[in-house]
Amino acid sequence: KVKDFIKACHKRAKTEGYVIVTRDADFQELSLVWGQPPQVIRLKTPNQTRAATLKILLDNRDAIIDALGVQNIASVEIVGQ
Repeated sequence: KVKDFIKACHKRAKTEGYVIVTRDADFQELSLVWGQPPQVIRLKTPNQTRAATLKILLDNRDAIIDALGVQNIASVEIVGQ
């Protein structure tokens, strides 16, 4: 069931042009197998509040835009505390 959910999320993100933000390596691995899009931002952080996650994304905004938008990299990892 989880694998079906991940595939459905991957397919929808690809179809609708979304970038997937996740702590799960499965999405990165699917992008390697199935190709991009979608692009993936993998957060290597402990579980945290939405506000903390948003802060990490905003703090790394310029690097994310450069990697995904300018360089068209398939996957970005952000390591946080």
